[in-house]
Formats: sequence, structure tokens, C-alpha cells
Amino acid sequence: MKINEMIRTRRKEMNLTQEQVASRLGVSAPAVHKWETGSSYPDITLLPALARLLGTDLNTLLSFQEDLSRKEVDQFCADLCQMIEEKGFAAGFESAMDMTAQYPNCDALAYLAAATLEGYLHLLSSEDAGPYLGRIEELYERASHSDDRTIRGLARAMVISKSVSRGEYAKAQELLDEDKEVPKSSFNHVFLQSNLYIRQDKVLEASQLLERELLGSAGNIQSTLLLMLDIALKEQDMEAASYIAKVSEQTAYLYDLWTYNSYVAGFQLAVSEKDESKTLEFLQKLLEASQASWDISASPLYRHLQENGGTFLKDHLPSSLADSMKIDECLAFLHGNPKFWDLVKKYAQD
Repeated sequence: MKINEMIRTRRKEMNLTQEQVASRLGVSAPAVHKWETGSSYPDITLLPALARLLGTDLNTLLSFQEDLSRKEVDQFCADLCQMIEEKGFAAGFESAMDMTAQYPNCDALAYLAAATLEGYLHLLSSEDAGPYLGRIEELYERASHSDDRTIRGLARAMVISKSVSRGEYAKAQELLDEDKEVPKSSFNHVFLQSNLYIRQDKVLEASQLLERELLGSAGNIQSTLLLMLDIALKEQDMEAASYIAKVSEQTAYLYDLWTYNSYVAGFQLAVSEKDESKTLEFLQKLLEASQASWDISASPLYRHLQENGGTFLKDHLPSSLADSMKIDECLAFLHGNPKFWDLVKKYAQD
């Protein structure tokens, strides 16, 4: 809030007229009116008395608030949207520039004001939008050095994207490399780096980066679903458990994961229900799948990846599974079934 707004607001809150303020400070009523309209300012010698009269301190009176709260920033951006819709983009832009100038250290304000303004640029033609682009990017640049990791990451992503769109590949790569706090495995880094590779016609590098990201994400989805299945089973919500198990199976299929992954959730569900027939069916599938190698590059989704599933699992997993089956208490309900022991005998080491 500017000093003129602060004087007017506090005067009204104190139920004082302009004439009363003028009288107590020894100035004219028109002078107080000018203070409140912003056409002139109080003499510096009057400020302490004015602050006491208005029941505030000098820092508040002079708007020396160091920073805005996130709630205040969000409210400003909401007001900014309304201003642009009612008064036009130019009015909103000037308001944003004025506010960010008043609070030069508020990085959240810089980023969110820039993002809000950019969101409304579609209202303008490309020619009319041109003069605003540089100022908006300056706000992103300012926020890209923030101490707040979230704000810094979001703003830096915008600066990198804009650099790539202008063909400033060296600058974009430098920005990607210099932020040591952002893991190269993070989605944000992978997305920006792969986009930069594509623009530079480094198709192989981009493909390998994206394919590894997809493979890792699919694996994370599967792990998440299995934990969700555990929760559903603990809650005894069998309808949800059955649905989650089906989604897990479909995920393995859709993302061309190792066939073994297709059966894990179904097996877990069958064991929880102590369904001998289904459990033995899934055990058979798991053991057979564990013997199959997994050629990742055979899938169109991962065709640029050279690694494969290796032979270690194929050589050791079936016997390890069969050996663990013998002592797994969760499978004790199968111990009276000869088919169970046939499977153990077929795949176990001894």
C-alpha cells in the first residue's frame, strides 16, 4: 500500500476528517487532500507526528514492509486478473510493474505476476504483445535467482524454455548445468534437457533420456500401485483391491514392462483371499515369467535403449522364488495341496 493510500485508510479507520488531521498537524486541509491523492507528500518533519496521529509506525506509514506474504501475493494476482479483464492488459501490466518495483525482493510476486501477465498475452496480437515480452522475462530472470527452491526452479524453467525458443542453446545448456540442486533425474530437468536436444537435432540423446524417464516412471507407478493394494487389503476393501490389481496388470502391459510385473498384484490379491486355485495359477505364471529374459529395446517405447534385462534374474530368480515359497507363512494354506509342492520341486535348488 502506498503512503497516500495508507494515510487515507488510517484516517478513515480513526474516524478523522481531513480537516481534523490538518488542524492537529498545523497544515491546511487542501494539503492533507493532496497527500491522500498522491499529488504531494508530507514534509519529512511531519512524519513522526502524522504516524502517531494515525496510530501507526513510520515503517508502516511509509510502506517499508520488506516482503509480501504468499496470501498477499495470491490476492494481488487475483486482483490483477480482474483488472486486466475489466480495464485491459496495459492497465494490468502497469499495475504489476509498479507492484514488483515496490517489492523488489519478493520473488514469489515476480514469478506469479510474470506468469499471470503471460497467461493474458493471448488477448493481444503478436505485434502488440512484443513490447511486453522483455519486461515479463525480466521478472522470470529475477525470480530464477530466488532463495526459494520452488520459485527458483519454476522461474528458471521458464527462462530456459524461452532461451531454447530463441535458439540460444548455449545459454539454455549453461542454465541446465549450473543448478546443482536440481537432480538430472528430476522430471523438470529431463523435460527441459530433452527439449533442448530435440531443438539441436540430437535425436538419440533426447530419445534415450525420455525413454529412461518413461521406464522409470512406469516402474514407480507399479510400486505405488502395489503399496495401494496393501492399503486396500488392510482396509478389507476387496472391491478397491481387485480394481488396483487390474490396473497394475494393465500398467505392465501398456508400458511394456517385464511380464513378471503383470502377475505380482494378482498373486498378492489371491494370497490375501486364500484362494488356492488362483494362488497356484499366479505362482505358475510368476515362476514361468521369471525364466524369461526381458529385451527392453524390443519395445517401440524403449527402442533407443541398449540395455536389457540381463541373465542374472533369469538364472537365479526362479529357484530363489521356489525356495522362499517353502518358508513363506502367507502360503501355509497351500501346504496340503500337492500341486504346490510340485511347483516347489520343479523350480527349487534342492
